[in-house]
Amino acid sequence: MYSNGSYDNLHRYGYTHNLITIDTVYVFGSYGVPDSYAFKRIVYPQYDNLNRVIEDSPIPNPDATAIVNGQTFFYDTAGNLRNGENVYDDKLNPNRTNKI
Repeated sequence: MYSNGSYDNLHRYGYTHNLITIDTVYVFGSYGVPDSYAFKRIVYPQYDNLNRVIEDSPIPNPDATAIVNGQTFFYDTAGNLRNGENVYDDKLNPNRTNKI
């Protein structure tokens, strides 16, 4: 959020059984002003049998000014996300903020 009350991206999540079932992304808007965004993107994540996101499937949006494709996620045998240049490991990050 910027000091003037605007944002680049705002996510609103819908949950079922602790899993995100819908992710609505509002792009370039202002807080407290309904419908004050440039466009929105609605995504329905798909999960595998281990409850990992394997695909996000956006629905067509007539407000969008650009075509947005879904993304597919791949995991290695250790369960780490392996997508292109983003490689995640199973190591504990000492910089995390929660105590779990």
